Formats: sequence, structure tokens, C-alpha cells
Amino acid sequence: MGNYIGTSGYYYPGWIGEFYPEGISSKDFLEYYERFFDTVELNSTFYHMPRKSTMRSLKRKLRDDFLVSVKLNRAITHIRRLKEVKDLLDMFFESVFELEKNLGVVLVQLPPSLKRNDELLVSFIETLPKDIKFAIEFRHKTWLDKQIYKILRENNIAFVATHGDNYPFLKIETAHFTYIRLHGPKELYASSYSNSELKDWANYIKSLNQKGLNTFLYFNNDFYCYAVKNALTLKKLLS
Repeated sequence: MGNYIGTSGYYYPGWIGEFYPEGISSKDFLEYYERFFDTVELNSTFYHMPRKSTMRSLKRKLRDDFLVSVKLNRAITHIRRLKEVKDLLDMFFESVFELEKNLGVVLVQLPPSLKRNDELLVSFIETLPKDIKFAIEFRHKTWLDKQIYKILRENNIAFVATHGDNYPFLKIETAHFTYIRLHGPKELYASSYSNSELKDWANYIKSLNQKGLNTFLYFNNDFYCYAVKNALTLKKLLS
């Protein structure tokens, strides 16, 4: 069963000396990162609409078996709030499709102020490309409902389990894969998971594997290189 364990981003000059070797050029970060991991989550696509040339350049640097999960652009999720977004979706995927088989999961993070709206959710899902993995991160508690989970299951969309960011944390399985984001057990972005906590996550992932589900998991506690250290430990526990 294929599990993809990595970090949320890789472009962290602060990791030099902790993970990246001294003297490394930033243009070589990804190549070095790929020696240890087989996936990464890109958040830059949330802040800036990706360009085709950028995605093509990124693809040239990737191993055939390396998967890049991308965060949907905020113009779609936070500005238009999922309404009348087909033009923006077309623009986004025209670029992201340049990754071809290196495309992992598309992460759809909803704004904290967006409350449950079943009709809006269904309408949005209907505009999404088919045959791509999607995961939705709900950040308002009104979405936590069996009917919402049913909609996700009908469309094979993963419910994102998000830990450590003060938003609802639930382990709900709604797709043929799972998507987990870990921001730190105590201080957001700046705390490390203990070996005991990582063993618990490893056991949970193994239980998912036994159900036939593979897992995409990304550490976002990038301060002090905790994300890399935690990810490497978890990979070892799962090996």
C-alpha cells in the first residue's frame, strides 16, 4: 500500500544546516529533498495562480514516482468563495496539468468564515475535473455533518484531517485515499511531535492500509526543521 509522507513546502533556507547541507544553492533544494521523500505539498499555488512555464520547469526536476500535491488558488476558495469559478478553475488546471503523472492531490482549503452550504458544495464539485484526486479542508464546524461526508464519498473526495491549527480535527474516511495535515502538537508551525505521537500516527496509517486506503500526509511544522525530522521518523516507523 503506497503511503506518501512529506512536508508542506520544501523551499526553506532556514533548513540549511539542519537538513540541507551547508553551501547548497536554493535551486538545488528540491533535488536534495527528493533523495529522502516521494511527495511534497505546494502552498505557493494558493497565493499565486500557477503559470504553465513554472509547472513545466518543476516537472523537469521530478522523479517519475514523485508526487506533488497542490493547494487550490485562494481566488477560487477565499475570494469568490466557490461561486462562479469555472474560468479560474480552467486557468488553474491548465497550468497544474503540466505536472501530468506527478500530480498528487489537489487540496481545497475553505475559508474559516465559509459556513455549510450543501448546494454550493455540490455545484462546485460538479465543475471539478474528473480523474483527479481532491481533498477538502473544512474550517467551519457547520460542515461537520453526515450529509457532507456522504457528498464527499459519492465523489471520492477526501475529508482532510487537520491537526494543530485550532480548526475541527476529525478522522473521517470519505475516499479511496486519506489526506492528513499536521501543523504541530502544541505551538502552531513551531512544535515537534514526540516519538509516541508519531507511533500513534503510524498505527493509524497502518489501520487505513488494512482497509485498502493509501495516505497522503504532510507536516507543516516547518520551524526548526521539525517537519523534516518528524516526516523522516514517521517514514521509518512505516517501513
